[in-house]
Order: sequence, then C-alpha cells, then structure tokens
Amino acid sequence: MTRTTYEDLPLIEEHAQLVGVPAHRAWDSVLRRAPRPGLRVTAAEPPRRLVLEGSQPFSRYALVFRIDPLGHGSRVRAQTRASFRGLLGRACHALVIGTGAHRAAVRRKLRTMAGDA
Repeated sequence: MTRTTYEDLPLIEEHAQLVGVPAHRAWDSVLRRAPRPGLRVTAAEPPRRLVLEGSQPFSRYALVFRIDPLGHGSRVRAQTRASFRGLLGRACHALVIGTGAHRAAVRRKLRTMAGDA
C-alpha cells in the first residue's frame, strides 16, 4: 500500500509576501505564526520549507510554507492543498474556500509574518 503525501493533495491556492529580511529571519517568523491546533509538522527544512498537515473525517489538508531568498530580503509563499470527501466535505469547501475566508486568512497571516520578520 502506497502512502500518499501532501503533494498528492489537489492545489487549492498559493499566496506570497515579500519580506525585507534574510531567509533565516523569515523562517523564525513562520515558525512563530504558522503552527495551529489540528495541524502537525510533517516536514521542516530550515530555512526553506515547513509542511503542516491535518485531517478530519471529511477532509485532508496541508499548508506548505516556502521561503525563497531574494538578495537582501526573501519571499514567503503559503500553499494550501486539500481534498474534501462526501457531503460534509463539499459543505466545508464551500464555507471555507468558496467564500474566500481561507484566502483572506492566509493573506493576513503572511502580512503578519512580514511585519514580525
């Protein structure tokens, strides 16, 4: 039996934020702000990538934070991947993704990370 990884989940959206600090300082901000209840760290490659995954009976999801060095600063990217199953999954997708609430929350989190860094 082959275990699926977060990369097997459909891409929902990706957002990016430029920060005026080197990648190692952006990494510190991501570590302070990214983890949340219900999510577990499944991969960490400081200061480049942090993968958080979670699941519910009707969904499986991952948040992938990538930090790209850019001269004197860096770019933090947040990628959401998720699959939704059944009626509850469709309802969750409609409420969280379809309304734009998730998009707004991720963008707000990236802005906060940029301000922290």
